[in-house]
Amino acid sequence: MFVYLMIICLLLSWFFFQMLEKFAEDDRIEQMNAQKRRMKQLEHKRAVEKLIEDRRIQFQRERVTRRSLS
Repeated sequence: MFVYLMIICLLLSWFFFQMLEKFAEDDRIEQMNAQKRRMKQLEHKRAVEKLIEDRRIQFQRERVTRRSLS
């Protein structure tokens, strides 16, 4: 009976350790995903800022062109 209890305790401790490792790995993956998400957001923000700046420059060129034609 004692041997069975020892085996059960060993299996439970092994299972517990495996779950801790799995949770640690899940946390690492989640951190990587969060970092990738932040990088994508920053990349998107830069692209939008560039589009806005390009549009502003185009608007200024059109304004100068209209003034020179008037």
